[in-house]
Amino acid sequence: LASPHQERSAVLQDSETCGFSVPNDCYGDMIMTLVVFVGNGGCKAYHCGRRFLWTLTSVGIFMLNLIMQFGLSYILYASSVEHSEDKYENGLSGRMNVIENALSDNKALSESSASFQTVEMCSHELASVRGWIMIYYFVVFIWYARMIQEISETMWISAVVWQVPSTAPSNGDNPDEAQELMEGNERGLRALSDADANGNAPRKRIPTLLTNSLRSSKSSHMLPRALTQAMDEEQDNIQMVVRVSPCLRCAILFIVVFWKLTLACWVAWVGAKFLTLSPSTACLVIKSLSLQFVVQIDELLFKSFASLRRQDEVARSQLIYQKPEMQWWSIWGSSLFRFVLAVAATVLTLDVAFGEITSFRLHCYEYFTRFPQPHKVGEGLTNLLF
Repeated sequence: LASPHQERSAVLQDSETCGFSVPNDCYGDMIMTLVVFVGNGGCKAYHCGRRFLWTLTSVGIFMLNLIMQFGLSYILYASSVEHSEDKYENGLSGRMNVIENALSDNKALSESSASFQTVEMCSHELASVRGWIMIYYFVVFIWYARMIQEISETMWISAVVWQVPSTAPSNGDNPDEAQELMEGNERGLRALSDADANGNAPRKRIPTLLTNSLRSSKSSHMLPRALTQAMDEEQDNIQMVVRVSPCLRCAILFIVVFWKLTLACWVAWVGAKFLTLSPSTACLVIKSLSLQFVVQIDELLFKSFASLRRQDEVARSQLIYQKPEMQWWSIWGSSLFRFVLAVAATVLTLDVAFGEITSFRLHCYEYFTRFPQPHKVGEGLTNLLF
């Protein structure tokens, strides 16, 4: 007869399950910290000081990431973005009427007229004046494609966490199963580490990491709340989270998924507005590169402050979830949806939210096409580069 551990492994292999690699950043580190701390009942079974320091470090890196990403993006929004938008807030429709009247009369605005300020404002819209207005659509589309990657990863994490099997009480009358669970609990992974407390080499077979709520009692039911499982050395010691408790599921969804999604949406909007208000192609390219720095803060902080051992633990951790019966979504539906979402977000940003600015740039292009302005010294080199 097969042992209870072999029976559970066979059920896991036969069922329609998939493995989702935990992100190798501060969010993935926080997921595994919650699995160890919340899912295993605090510091009753493992060394309390080690688990406390592990959790404190993870929370510190996670909070530092939230502060840095939100703080930098808010400072960028409150200073540069709002300052760039000030010149478009008042009288933009009147300036377009001035340009339309000049085009209808086929007469350029003179420098002595009060309306010549409109020409001066148009002259600063270098990308539009030179006929490169489509570059706004290209760059904003690429930016949304980058942020949809972050948002889709967040939504996928939430779906995976939701599909991970829940812990359920088992039959406490089976002593073999109770002994198997208790043995795995006593010799399980300590703070997501393969080595024991004395620093010895890891065993060939890494036992299951279980919760601390398992207690052998004849009068009470056993609760086999197995949370994580690690494969043997032939399979690169991959640590698999195979079950989660309701408390752990809610903790991951709120602490990790909610804040990751909120930050991704906020940074996506700030970046799109930051790019839309850029006057030239050079500003567009430089700003798009600088925005990547804000997006990658979570990976930067984790790789800078987390130890190599911790990074390795997170890199080889997986969430085992039940495979949804939507092959069309995984084959082509997801790609089509994300592409349509990026196109729709680009059009809504440039033609709806900032449609008046786009229309003003088109008016400027028509005016300077009809009435070319004299070139200034050194402007040819600028046109060649930008």
